[in-house]
Order: sequence, then C-alpha cells, then structure tokens
Amino acid sequence: MGILAASLLAINHSFSSALKANSYGESYTIASLLAQEKMAEIETTSYQTGTFEGDFGKDYPSYRWKSEIIFLEDQMVSKVILTVFWKRGNKEYQLNLGTLLPPRFAGESQ
Repeated sequence: MGILAASLLAINHSFSSALKANSYGESYTIASLLAQEKMAEIETTSYQTGTFEGDFGKDYPSYRWKSEIIFLEDQMVSKVILTVFWKRGNKEYQLNLGTLLPPRFAGESQ
C-alpha cells in the first residue's frame, strides 16, 4: 500500500510540473508572437531614436513592451532592442529581441 501511495504522489507531482511547464510555454509563445508583431511594426514605421513603451491592449492585459532605438553612427545603423514583459501570478517574465535597421527607420538621415 505504501508503494502505491508513493507512486501516486510521484505521478501527481509529475502531472503538476507538466501543467506548469505547459502554462509557461503558452505564455512564452504568446510573448514571442507579440514581440514579432511589435518588431514588424517598428521595422515598417519611421521611429525616432529613444525609449518607448506600451501595452498590447485589452486582449493581452498581462503583457507590455518596451523598445530602445539607438543610432550607431560608426556603423550607420539603428540598433533596436525590444522587450516584452508578462506576469504570471506574482512573477514577471521577459523576452528580449534585437535587430539592426537601416538609419531611415529610426528617423535618421541617410
């Protein structure tokens, strides 16, 4: 009987861990898709250099973003760093993306 109880506890723990991992994976996937969408918006819009932040609206209330766009004069490109933040319970997670863009995308003259 003790072996059965120990086995059931181990199975329950494994199941619980799998559910947590699945939930985190879903949140990470959403963050990744939102980051790709925001990065595409940055790439196709004439952004000025600087730091910008916002959220993803009522459809994704737990998610927000922050971008930093820096013109690198020596390389004649703009460096974009995009971070998506999201909360699960009391913990905040983040996903970072970065890219280099031609200067015209950061409002710099060519």
